[in-house]
Amino acid sequence: RRYAELQSDLADLDDRLAKLKEATRGMSLIASHPVYDYLAHAADWKLRSLHWEPHEMPSEKEWGKLDAIREETGATWMLWEDEPI
Repeated sequence: RRYAELQSDLADLDDRLAKLKEATRGMSLIASHPVYDYLAHAADWKLRSLHWEPHEMPSEKEWGKLDAIREETGATWMLWEDEPI
């Protein structure tokens, strides 16, 4: 029974990802960690990653990296694992 529930949940996630992929194909995004590469690959996104923690303020150098990536890619969205400070 639990396996059937898991299969149903995974099928639902797959359907949601397919719809998201159609709506955002080729979109440029920035991620706080490279762990989002698998999702970007599945959704056909262009992803650039930094290594930012949500509970730490980025250094001036890191802000510069973000600005450079935004300028280069035109990305306006960033993926985080938690709400940043």
